[in-house]
Amino acid sequence: MKTQPMADDVAAFLDSVPDERRREDARALAQIMAEETGAQAVMWGSAIIGFGDGEYTTSKGPQPWFRVGFSPRKANLALYNMPESDDALGPHTRGKGCLYIKDLRGIDEQTLRDLIRRTA
Repeated sequence: MKTQPMADDVAAFLDSVPDERRREDARALAQIMAEETGAQAVMWGSAIIGFGDGEYTTSKGPQPWFRVGFSPRKANLALYNMPESDDALGPHTRGKGCLYIKDLRGIDEQTLRDLIRRTA
């Protein structure tokens, strides 16, 4: 897989997020994920923060991957390896194994924490 764990500084990456609101949301989400997984944040590639050790199966077999992670994109926060969610979470959209959140302030934090714990 092209995306691999990196020794890059997670805090420096978060500081570099250009949009102030997205940067604040990313910092808060990193804190929540660290608390719920008990794992340290690790940069995966140049734009994904992962927590915990897991694997992802490709046509070449199992590959190292994180248990749960996210990327602060321009349009939203993309959360990876997330289980199915429900309306109790608040406004979000879904993709295959991903959850997309535009504004962390509109999300029910306890429901988000529960989802992260189920994944981790």
